Amino acid sequence: MKYFYLSFLLFILLSCFSTHKIVFEKFNFIHKSDTTSYNEIRFTGGSPLDTHKVMYDKFGKWSKKTYSNNIKHPILIWENIDLFSNGKKYTIITNGYEAFKYSYSSIIILDKNETDLLSESSSEKKVLANLFSRLINKNNLKKRDFYEPYWKEVDPEKYKRIKKRG
Repeated sequence: MKYFYLSFLLFILLSCFSTHKIVFEKFNFIHKSDTTSYNEIRFTGGSPLDTHKVMYDKFGKWSKKTYSNNIKHPILIWENIDLFSNGKKYTIITNGYEAFKYSYSSIIILDKNETDLLSESSSEKKVLANLFSRLINKNNLKKRDFYEPYWKEVDPEKYKRIKKRG
């Protein structure tokens, strides 16, 4: 019985730590009949809104949103973001996916010329992956500022229901 309690306590402690797994994938953005492919970093094991939230927490509200034909949540886009405070500007595209027993949030990073910085040939890929891994793992779940503007813009009816519940 002692081992059961110790095992249970260990399970609880381990579940408190981040369980995000990082996967590099291709994302096909389908809008009407046009398809564009980008490399993305997927963070599994969390909410499909994680990358949206960490970008909002660090850089404020997104510049614009769009939808791909094959996803539920919007794609949020931050333009002219100085990620490293060195004057170099990036476009950050965040996305999320949710299905039964599987979800991920993801990020696509482009430079000012719309070059995919997560491609195999990118010299910045590793540095950018490390930066966003740290942001995701340090995501302050108690900080809730992101959700009000997100739901107000994305799904006003859901926002009203959330606000009503208090």
